[in-house]
Amino acid sequence: LIGLESVFSEDLEEYNKKITLEIARECVDVLHRNGIEIRANFIVRPDYTLNQFREVRKTIDLLEIDRPTFAVLTPFIGTDTYAAVRDELILDKPEFYDCYHTLQRTRLPLKTFYREFSDLFRAAQNRASSGEEIKVFYSGQGKSFESFVDKIEQSWRYYPEAVWAGEEMVRL
Repeated sequence: LIGLESVFSEDLEEYNKKITLEIARECVDVLHRNGIEIRANFIVRPDYTLNQFREVRKTIDLLEIDRPTFAVLTPFIGTDTYAAVRDELILDKPEFYDCYHTLQRTRLPLKTFYREFSDLFRAAQNRASSGEEIKVFYSGQGKSFESFVDKIEQSWRYYPEAVWAGEEMVRL
């Protein structure tokens, strides 16, 4: 398991990773040359655009990440990130602190954001040829991969209508 976290230099800097994209690519190449399967975490920011989602998919393919996994940036209580965005949270309910739900307003409409987020999982899985095992790490609690991804795609429904309708922020 490696925490690449992002395919964008500015994100890596913000996460204080002390690594560049070029170094990350070199590390992945070394692991592959030595026959080591790579499971890598990628953080999806709520402010991603359609182009950024596409770039994540493209880079995972280019790097040939064996088992990618994805998480929505979650500002956990007690962190600097939480302190910085606390007043901007659209939800502050414990059950949403699971790395699959955004707590912050998204740049894309919420429904579109979750479609793109779930498509990251699907695109990574679709790289597997027929009959291969699942190539994406996911927290499905015994559910099938597709059931898990469908639930993610429908996550926008768990937010109050005022949030997904693009109205003013709602704090619950």
